[in-house]
Amino acid sequence: LKVLAYAVWVVAAGIFIAIFALRSKVALTVTIFEEACASCLTNMGIYPVTVFVIMLVLLFHVFWASTAVYLFSLPGDTNVGEDMPAFVQGPDVPLRMVLLYFAFSYFWVCAFLRALFHASVAGIVGNWYFNRHHASVGSPLLSWWRPLWANLTVSHGSLAMGSFAVAICSFLRYVLKKLERWSKSHPGITTAVKCCKCCMWCAEKFVKFVNQYAYVYVAMERCTFCSGAKKSFKLISEYPVQLVVMKSINGFVLMCGKVFLTCFMLLLFVMGMEGMDREFCGLFVFLVGLALYQVFKIQADVIQAAVDTVFVCYVLDLSLNDGEAVHLRQSASGLHQKVSAAVREYEKQFPEEIELQKLPQKRSSSETDLMTAGTAAP
Repeated sequence: LKVLAYAVWVVAAGIFIAIFALRSKVALTVTIFEEACASCLTNMGIYPVTVFVIMLVLLFHVFWASTAVYLFSLPGDTNVGEDMPAFVQGPDVPLRMVLLYFAFSYFWVCAFLRALFHASVAGIVGNWYFNRHHASVGSPLLSWWRPLWANLTVSHGSLAMGSFAVAICSFLRYVLKKLERWSKSHPGITTAVKCCKCCMWCAEKFVKFVNQYAYVYVAMERCTFCSGAKKSFKLISEYPVQLVVMKSINGFVLMCGKVFLTCFMLLLFVMGMEGMDREFCGLFVFLVGLALYQVFKIQADVIQAAVDTVFVCYVLDLSLNDGEAVHLRQSASGLHQKVSAAVREYEKQFPEEIELQKLPQKRSSSETDLMTAGTAAP
């Protein structure tokens, strides 16, 4: 218990120093989180969506694990399909090809379930953002049904397309990992495979980053995935400073929250067990801590999805209302004012980056002027 208490104090001291060093950005992030948490508190139907997706994930993993046990129990030279009944019998496929397809399907279904969760939360939060000042119709506890049902019936193809792109990157990383294990005796091939793994890791992170905002458009506008990705690219390119300010510290704040709450609750649990004179082992404390971390991670995922949606809605609000966040005027958190102040501070600290970001716009405007002059010359 003493060692655990010392560890908690060390973690808390590190978090306190980091928060003090980044206090201005943390204040802005807390403002965004206030807006996102207000949407979660107003729409408690977000949590049935979370429970529903968790149940789907558990059912899928049970099915996948049972199927994997069956496939790995077969001999290596087996052709899947030759022992099937006549009415389901198809062409014989080597077992290795079936296992590769099985691995790819795992990555695809997991990515689809994450997309379903993100898009469902985005639909609820987006509807709340643009309609919170109007009279609510129906029960807030049932507001989750329409976005979830629409994502399962109307937008499932768009979600499958986005998750398919993520699954390709994840599957290629898995294949490269296997190749790296098989090519340990050839240093040149191993180095090339590691470079390819690094490139695929970067590509996967980029695809996931784009998908976060594309799913918001898919959920709010019921558009295709390609249209949502195009719109997210356009808005991000028009407001890069806001994106840098908003996303620079989100992961850090969420990680600090998960670690701090897990350590705090685990410390209370250990103190309670000692107060009741119950015997427990270190493995039991580790499993309880792991379960607590997963619970707080799920809550952090909900907040992260709401934060991404608030950002997209905020930028969309600016673009639709000539640079003014009309739907935030009555908000108690004052998000628009703090974002504007943070953007001005960022422009003062990094003027070179601002000039680099303005170069494409200046170039396009100069090309437009040249084309206009050339047209008017005759």
